[in-house]
Amino acid sequence: MARRALPLLADPKAKEILKRLAGEHGVSMNLLSQLIEIQRENLGRARQLGITADFSAAIADFLEGSTESN
Repeated sequence: MARRALPLLADPKAKEILKRLAGEHGVSMNLLSQLIEIQRENLGRARQLGITADFSAAIADFLEGSTESN
């Protein structure tokens, strides 16, 4: 079964608000999308082993990319 698009990312108004807030805090929409997807992949698991490592890796990649562009 295909995964439904989240209203947060599918609704143009919601996405624009999220994009504005992310920009105000120096976070990319790509990073937010990755973090949301990691969380969705782990929904329903009794224990979300490894989710912290996945979050950390996504954030580290984002920060590494941010420092390279400065």
